Amino acid sequence: YLYLLLEDRNFDQILASSNEALDYFPNRGRINFFHGWALFENNEFTKAKSALEQARMMSGRDQLLQFEVNTLLAKVYFKAGQPSQAFDAFEKAMAINGENRELLANYAYHLALQEEQLDKARKKGFIEVNAAFSDYPTIDNFPRTRFGNGSRG
Repeated sequence: YLYLLLEDRNFDQILASSNEALDYFPNRGRINFFHGWALFENNEFTKAKSALEQARMMSGRDQLLQFEVNTLLAKVYFKAGQPSQAFDAFEKAMAINGENRELLANYAYHLALQEEQLDKARKKGFIEVNAAFSDYPTIDNFPRTRFGNGSRG
């Protein structure tokens, strides 16, 4: 049911349904993940971090869930003004699936936004562009990872 709501991007209903589901199944990582995602989309970053950290603890050996949680948690940490925790979460996701194009693009983009580790951002951005040069969002992010915010590199 939550997957169907996600397809419609109905985050208010995901929040309500996952909240109810957590009353019955508080230790289910996937439910905590959906709950955290809905909170993130509603800009409730502190609550989203808590839900996603709970999802990470509950994910056990589910590598796909661990990857999804860490990828989203990186975005949450960044939005919450905690870039070092964001980059730690990106690295955890990279350890699981370092070839994921969306992850590479997001990681490079966030590195470049910080204007730190631009060499790392360039490398990750370049890998991503080579992997999918026809993907418009990737191409759109490449100048930022290549040059930062105005400086040529």
